[in-house]
Amino acid sequence: MCNVLYIDKNKTKIYVNDTVVVYCANSDSYDKFIPYISGPYTKISIRGKVRWDQVKRLIHPNVKEVQILAKMELRPEEFDEFAVFVAQHLRGWQYKFSFTYYMGYTLTLSNKVKAACRHIKTHDFFHFNFLCGLVDWRMWWFQIMLMPIIIGIIIGIPAGVSWILIGKGYHSAYCVTLLIFGFLSVLTTYILDDIARDSLRI
Repeated sequence: MCNVLYIDKNKTKIYVNDTVVVYCANSDSYDKFIPYISGPYTKISIRGKVRWDQVKRLIHPNVKEVQILAKMELRPEEFDEFAVFVAQHLRGWQYKFSFTYYMGYTLTLSNKVKAACRHIKTHDFFHFNFLCGLVDWRMWWFQIMLMPIIIGIIIGIPAGVSWILIGKGYHSAYCVTLLIFGFLSVLTTYILDDIARDSLRI
């Protein structure tokens, strides 16, 4: 963990090989931080408050996974540029790009991003809670294919136990089993949602 004031005061260079996670409370701090970061990092998560021009400076050609969790300053006249940038970034299955729903322009921006990426056959646009972005649909479906097995286990075990309990006349135990089944069903929903959001995480 590095402090922006310390970096700026001591002119400290930061070399990153893999993943950059950076948080600045205001965009001016990014201007002080960006000149000192370097390295062949391939993943970046940007948080706090940032401007679009600063985001572009942080994404060099080696970066494959981009996650913007920051409140990004993006003017309406920059929407088209942002959408084209995202489309050009998705050069292969290992590339992904996600951003948050913090700003009021989200629907318009999302539509522009989807339109710009329409020709890309390997990636799909996803929206989960406050996060949206594009990931390789093959990775997504591989994870989803595991869910029928999980759901089968969650449904099959309580159903089998319930059938045995009813046969033996243990109706109160059957009610408890139904409660457990309800809990497991809710848990399954959260698992599905987490798998979806995990596709957009770094």
